[in-house]
Amino acid sequence: MPRAALQPMPVRGLRAGDAARYIGMSESKFREMISTHRLPAGFAVDGIRLWDIRDLDDAFERLKGGPDNSPEKNPVDDGWDGVAP
Repeated sequence: MPRAALQPMPVRGLRAGDAARYIGMSESKFREMISTHRLPAGFAVDGIRLWDIRDLDDAFERLKGGPDNSPEKNPVDDGWDGVAP
């Protein structure tokens, strides 16, 4: 088999489960965040819903700046050492 055939191919369009894993969350949380408009809804191609990784990257950047990540809510600043009580 040619070496090129064994190389992983980059994928730009992801289905819901793969898009959720790309972001780093469960598919149910991914769908919840779509329903609250915090993540893109994707688009349909011949009845298949896909998410563009570029849109996911943009949404992820917006999430990083959300209220839970504001400087005044940083757990490290609050003395949290990463160990659950």
